[in-house]
Amino acid sequence: MSCPACFSGALDKGNPLGSETRIAGLDVYVTSQEEAQDKINDAVVIITDVFGWRLPNIRLIADKMAAELEMRIYIPDFHDGWSPPSWLLDGWLDPAPTFWGRVCQWAWLVIRLPQVLFWIATRGDRAVVPRVERFLRELREKHNAERIIASGYCWGARYAVLAAGCRGQVAGFAITHPSGVKLLDLQRVQQSGALLIPDPDPAFPPSDVLQAKTLLWSQSPPIFFRFHLFPGMVHGFAVRGRSSIPAVREAREEALQITCEFIRDVLYRPQD
Repeated sequence: MSCPACFSGALDKGNPLGSETRIAGLDVYVTSQEEAQDKINDAVVIITDVFGWRLPNIRLIADKMAAELEMRIYIPDFHDGWSPPSWLLDGWLDPAPTFWGRVCQWAWLVIRLPQVLFWIATRGDRAVVPRVERFLRELREKHNAERIIASGYCWGARYAVLAAGCRGQVAGFAITHPSGVKLLDLQRVQQSGALLIPDPDPAFPPSDVLQAKTLLWSQSPPIFFRFHLFPGMVHGFAVRGRSSIPAVREAREEALQITCEFIRDVLYRPQD
């Protein structure tokens, strides 16, 4: 279930370094470092929030992840050509300086609300799951990606978890401020996972966090899971948090670092 915070936040400034291509019939942003040639069989697939693959924020995150991990990072357009426009971010958190300017902002939001609701209704499991499965399969079969980590943010977290519930699709998953993730979905996961959650987060409340810990840590045979809470942060902070606020900037950097450390642990830690 999406919440108002899923459609709020701030735009990051910067120039993404990657390129665009098409894989499995989808537009894809791809970014990597020269050193990625040494890890050509490993890849990270980012499943985005509702603002999709073109949002500068997520592309800049992918660039940082590629530099940190020295791996190839993919951001597919699992929204199939239409994501809510990024100006919604300004409409929520950057109010116009005048009363009438603010009225115009909210009027524009109301006008576009039916489109947003239509997007939510048509980007459900029936449409998205086959796209994710097709993309992951083609990445393995045609792009030499033998080990894939699914990294899901907000809306995309659900599909990272579902991919981890199907043996062979991914080697692990990392989800950050998840939206739409059900405890039943987590019960089916068969791969290691990292869950990064604001404290509290209405989209994944403390009661769900407690149940998820109990559920995942009691699996037999045991699977490696990592939980990390971010007190005082709001849903969406790791992608759309306002970096001009020091605490938010530090939390965003920490979330990215934890995700990268988890990916290294899953792919490269010595096997017991």
